[in-house]
Amino acid sequence: MNIEIDTKPFLKYIRKIEKFTGFASPGSVIGTQMYMIAKKLLNFKEDEDIYVTCETSNCLPDAFQAICKSTIGNGKLSIYDTGKMAVTINKKGAPGETVKGVRIILDPNKTRDYPIIHKWYFNTEKVPAEKVIPELIKAGAKIYSWEYKDVKVPKNTKKVVKICKICKEPYIARNEYYVCPQCHNKKKEG
Repeated sequence: MNIEIDTKPFLKYIRKIEKFTGFASPGSVIGTQMYMIAKKLLNFKEDEDIYVTCETSNCLPDAFQAICKSTIGNGKLSIYDTGKMAVTINKKGAPGETVKGVRIILDPNKTRDYPIIHKWYFNTEKVPAEKVIPELIKAGAKIYSWEYKDVKVPKNTKKVVKICKICKEPYIARNEYYVCPQCHNKKKEG
């Protein structure tokens, strides 16, 4: 499927990122392009809730926080840091339901056709953002690969707050321990 990155919405999204972070980095531009590809592939509206799992914490998540308000705090953004410039995006679904999603990756086999992007991506040469961003815009969707995925919508779990037996501070209990993660880790180390 041949996908075009439409200039007018792209520039609008970049302005949102600049307002949110102060600067549109190459990673946030990549996130913007990934968002636009997913929007076409999954056919969602701009104001529709989408769920995002970024495979890096470096700049890529900024695009989704600024453009579609998918954040860690509202549960619509997860970071599974594999160090890959990749993202999985899916529409909202009922807890326990399986929904269609798409995983998009900046494809190194395709960035070879764009030497500036490739050098930046592999960090083989120090390339300033001012040189990378125009190349990303020129390349558009041609430097990405994607595949559809089935995404299982997690069931909602009730938040349980307990008092740590060691430090006596409240914490959200996400395991069977009766101590907070910080004290649990100290106990394991000591």
